[in-house]
Amino acid sequence: MLHNPRLRGAGIFLLGVGLLVFQLVTRFTTGRVLCATPVLLLYGLWFLIVGEPVDPKTGVPLAWAQVGAWLAGVVGMILAVVVLLWFGDR
Repeated sequence: MLHNPRLRGAGIFLLGVGLLVFQLVTRFTTGRVLCATPVLLLYGLWFLIVGEPVDPKTGVPLAWAQVGAWLAGVVGMILAVVVLLWFGDR
């Protein structure tokens, strides 16, 4: 297990890129769409850029970093719904 949040973010981001490539291939071959891709891309990118900063006094992760991670996940879910509605089966 990776203990470095930025490496973990890079892994999640690369998984998202792999799913994006897989999604493009399956979109053009079968017409189906995967919706987890935007969530993984944004969430992984957030942790890749920011990491997980902690308060040096308490050792607790900072609130703004946690809010940013949640926002990245929520925006990713909204984008996933948009992708599904836009490219989903008609």
